[in-house]
Amino acid sequence: MANYPTKWKNPSTSLTYNSWRAMRNRCLYDNENAKHYKLKGVTICDEWVEDFDKFVEDMGLRPDGTSLDRVNPSGNYCKANCRWATWREQENNKTTLTKIQYKKECKTIGEWAYILDLTTTELSRAYKRHSSYNCTSFEELFTPNNLLAARVAKRINKCKVCGRTSSIKWRKFGDLCNTCYHRALRWSKKENKNIENYKEWKGIQWKTTHAHLS
Repeated sequence: MANYPTKWKNPSTSLTYNSWRAMRNRCLYDNENAKHYKLKGVTICDEWVEDFDKFVEDMGLRPDGTSLDRVNPSGNYCKANCRWATWREQENNKTTLTKIQYKKECKTIGEWAYILDLTTTELSRAYKRHSSYNCTSFEELFTPNNLLAARVAKRINKCKVCGRTSSIKWRKFGDLCNTCYHRALRWSKKENKNIENYKEWKGIQWKTTHAHLS
């Protein structure tokens, strides 16, 4: 069998090659990662962009348990700004690091995730809870349960109509007790009018949004 020349001196079946390809994929092409890299202006230095061997010469082979990381997460891919870093190191090298306190200790979300041995999916969920649902406490960020259920369980409900704080059920996102709701429902059926127009509810500002939290 004939031996055909290979394009690179270094093997293209290695993890190092995978990292080089992934870097180019993030910065050069229109894909799901474009908004985080290409569209933000993150570029690859001229020496690396088309030369895998030069990349290996500058970075060395990728050690086990690491991946390519930019020292300055807002900077570009080049020898002076790149390193092989562990997952823990990368999670503590983001552009925005929020400190979360728990039992008198203050650590980043990534650091807590490492201590708790979270999976990447669980870590992503914690970041989403922080950015989308304004979670800042350790308990809410890392609860294994549904966040909405956890918040509802801790919520002190108070009926905006009668002021009751304990009831079997609550309506309108916890602002109305079951008794007052059914009183309005009976009126609605009797008068053939929209329940929202019930006279006792006039002037009450109900919550208008109800996001399903993960």
